[in-house]
Amino acid sequence: MSENNTSGGIGVFTVVFIVFLVLKLLGHFPYSWFWVFSPVLIPIGIILFLLFMLMLGSCIDAGKHLVSSKNKSNKKEVTK
Repeated sequence: MSENNTSGGIGVFTVVFIVFLVLKLLGHFPYSWFWVFSPVLIPIGIILFLLFMLMLGSCIDAGKHLVSSKNKSNKKEVTK
């Protein structure tokens, strides 16, 4: 017998968002809608930041390889 053990629960950010949303709709949450949606926006912001850092890191790494390959080709021309 094979059992699929998957986590089907909801996350902390989802629970906080639902609580903020219900409180805002009932008029008990005096803050702006930005703060109601902040539990949804925070994980999205973290993911976008990590993707940006990965892209930046790969560009820097590619730049180092590009510079080192140009230096090697310049050294070969000089030695000829």
